[in-house]
Amino acid sequence: MMPMMLLHLLMVSFLLPNYIVASEEGMETQSTCEAVRQGTSGRITCHYSEDIRQTYRDFSVRWYGYHDDKSVAVVMCSWLSVQDVTCVAEPGYTYGEVSNMFVVSIRNVTNQHLGRYACQGVQFVADKIIPCFLNASEELVPPSEIHQVNSTYESITISWRDNNTRNNGTTYQVRCKPPLSDEYTSVDGVLSSFTNFTIFGLVPGTDYNVSVRVLRADGESSDWSVGTVARTKGLPECTADRTLPEQPYHDASPFFVGMASALLPVTSFLVILYFQFREKRRRAGERHFQPRPVVQHDEEESTSFMAGAPSQRMQ
Repeated sequence: MMPMMLLHLLMVSFLLPNYIVASEEGMETQSTCEAVRQGTSGRITCHYSEDIRQTYRDFSVRWYGYHDDKSVAVVMCSWLSVQDVTCVAEPGYTYGEVSNMFVVSIRNVTNQHLGRYACQGVQFVADKIIPCFLNASEELVPPSEIHQVNSTYESITISWRDNNTRNNGTTYQVRCKPPLSDEYTSVDGVLSSFTNFTIFGLVPGTDYNVSVRVLRADGESSDWSVGTVARTKGLPECTADRTLPEQPYHDASPFFVGMASALLPVTSFLVILYFQFREKRRRAGERHFQPRPVVQHDEEESTSFMAGAPSQRMQ
């Protein structure tokens, strides 16, 4: 294909030199590429600083891929007359009408079509040729393996795995909410160079449902990942409620029951001794304080005693 295109340009340069009416100033051009999905159509648009139908400049659209110094002309156009422009395109490329714009389409974008494109031509100013990059985006899938890696009283650090091909336009959005709440708090613009993030401003000792999704600069986004539960550190008990921690309860009843069982015989013995001692004291007191018996005399004995008393005293 390339030898045919070169032969065509040589024929045009020899046969039609008088039809090239270009301005003395160089052409400025800018290329725009539309991001597409692989397997669908793509488009490169050339924006010229003048209407090529009036200046009759030969022009081309070149593909550099990911190289700086090597390129391939995917479309080359030359003027056969003031009303007849002829273009030759590589397989898979088509083109539209030419004016101050020129559109090149790709029927089925593959990896072979990706990379840098530039719109060039006769007397185009090199430093005013602005290229574009054709990127084919894949269908974004949510991140996976969301898990907690650290926490403080007011923050949670999570990590995840991105299952997509990352590029400079990829960012992440992180959101979280308490399990019983319906409102999420979200954080946008997490850079693609990191697959972890710390969420601040949370409540101590609280569970949060956390999920992540992928964002692209073109506005495309993945679905939210499956949520995972992460928890902040809880405050110490004495700090949380300003009260002393509850002391552990020890049941002392077995100890006292054992002591009572061991002392019961001794206690019974002491009680018995105590009552025996009291009984002995009572008996001893009765013998010490017993009154003397009163002697009863008959009346006759009393009379005789009184009558014979003097004589007895005289004797």
